[in-house]
Amino acid sequence: MKKNAVLAWAVLASACLLVLRAGAASAVAVDFEGCVITSRCQPSKVIAIEHLWESARDRGGVRLIASSGINGYCAIAVAWNPKGYGSIIGAAVGQPTQAEADRLAIEQCLTGGGADPWVIRRWWG
Repeated sequence: MKKNAVLAWAVLASACLLVLRAGAASAVAVDFEGCVITSRCQPSKVIAIEHLWESARDRGGVRLIASSGINGYCAIAVAWNPKGYGSIIGAAVGQPTQAEADRLAIEQCLTGGGADPWVIRRWWG
């Protein structure tokens, strides 16, 4: 009987860990110097955004680009600014495929007026 109880506790603990990882939320922000900050694999969208604010406290503030509370593929793209200063950043989070995340991030760069966009970061979460 004791072996069954230990096995039941092990299965229950494993199930709890899987449930905690099931709600992978992500958020992407940019600070005022152009550095990209990500918060990945958080339990909820709110926690992912709060994690960004905490990590950017010393940076003087950030601008949220994208956030999602669902599992999916994510991508960040960067494009040259044809006006000659800075760069244009696009992000897509929580997409069903990596190709879709890449396409949406690049499309955001082009919509923002960027030229020659390319994907700089990819992840799942």
